[in-house]
Amino acid sequence: MTAMRILTIVSTLFVFVGPGCKEKNAADRRPKENIEAKEPASLPVDIIKRSRAAMGTLFDITVAVSARQSTKDAHSAIEGALAEIRKVDEMMSTWRPGSPISKLNAAPAGRPVVLPKELVDVIREAKKISRLTEGKFDISFAAMDGVWDFRGDSPRVPPKAEIKKKIRLIDWESIRIDDEKSAVTLERKGMKISLGAIAKGYAIDKAGAALEEKGFGDYIVYGGGDLLIKGKKGDRPWKVGIQDPRDRSRYFARLSFDREGAVVTSGDYEKFFVLNGRRYHHIIDPDTGYPAQKTVSVTIFADTSMVADALATGIFVLGPTEGMRVVESLPNVEALIVDENLTPRVSSGMEKVLELTPITRPEPDRSESPKD
Repeated sequence: MTAMRILTIVSTLFVFVGPGCKEKNAADRRPKENIEAKEPASLPVDIIKRSRAAMGTLFDITVAVSARQSTKDAHSAIEGALAEIRKVDEMMSTWRPGSPISKLNAAPAGRPVVLPKELVDVIREAKKISRLTEGKFDISFAAMDGVWDFRGDSPRVPPKAEIKKKIRLIDWESIRIDDEKSAVTLERKGMKISLGAIAKGYAIDKAGAALEEKGFGDYIVYGGGDLLIKGKKGDRPWKVGIQDPRDRSRYFARLSFDREGAVVTSGDYEKFFVLNGRRYHHIIDPDTGYPAQKTVSVTIFADTSMVADALATGIFVLGPTEGMRVVESLPNVEALIVDENLTPRVSSGMEKVLELTPITRPEPDRSESPKD
C-alpha cells in the first residue's frame, strides 16, 4: 500500500509579551507556546491583544499601553489596524472573484488592467524581489494552482507532463507595469499572479502604520509566520523565538529584539506530505515545478514585513549558499537559514545576538497510514 503522511504547522515564531495579555481560543493550529507571557516589564504597562482571521490565517495584534495612554484608545487603534488588514485582503485575495487581482487574472493576455495604486506598488515590489532572487520568488507561480495539493486527504505528486506544461507560464518578466496609468498587463495567455507570499507582509505593515498613526509605537503584529515588532514592552525589549523545524513543541533560536522591524519564517514543515519516504512541501521552485530541496527553513529580519515575507520564500528556494550571498548584499537584512542537513547558518549581522540550541534530528520520514 502506498503510504503518506500529512501535517500542517501554521506558525514558526513566538513572542514573550508579558502579563496582561488575554489569549483567545483561536481555531488555528499554532503551538500553545507560540505567544507566551514571560518576564514582566519594570515600567507600568498594560498589554492588550486582539485576534482576527483574514487572508487564510489568524492575525494577532499586541499593543503595550503605558500609563500615559488610554486603553480605550488602544482598543480603537487595534480595530483600525485590523480594518487595514481586511482592506488588503479584499484587494489582493485571489479567492474573491470581484477583487482587483482576480479581475487582472481574468483579463485576456496582453490587455492592461487599471488597478489601485497600492496594489501596483506591491506588484512592483514583488518584481524587485524576483530580480534579487534570480526569479526564485515569482508571483506568476499562480499558474501552478491546482497542480499540487498539500491540504487534501489524498495528496499526490503530479505527472511530469502536467508540471512542464504549467511552468512555461511562470515568468515574472512578462508582468508589465504602466505607472502613468496605474495598470498591469499579463503578457502570456494562461498567466495568473498571486500575492500570497507578499500581501500578508504588506497587510502587517499597513496595520503597524495604523497603530503608529494613533500614537501607539510599542506593538507586535503577527500573522501566519510574519511578525512586525516596534518599540518595547515598558523599558524592556520584546523577546522572539524561532520554532525548531523538526519539533513544533520547542524553539531552537531566541533573541531579545532590540531593533525595530520584521521577522518572517518560511519552512518545509508548514504544509507538506510524505510519500514513499520523501517529503513534498509547498515551497516550489519556479524553474522545476517541484519542492525546493536545499533548505529546511529560512528566517528573514528586515525593515518591513512585506520585504521579509517575499525574501523568505525567494531565499528558501535559492538555497543556503546563494541565499546568504543575497542577504549579505542587502542593507538592513539578516537571515537564519537551516540547510538540508539541519545545520543553521547565520548572517554576519546576527551572529552575536542569536542564542542557538541544537535542532531536533528526528528519525527519517517513514511510510505510514494517512494522518492529519
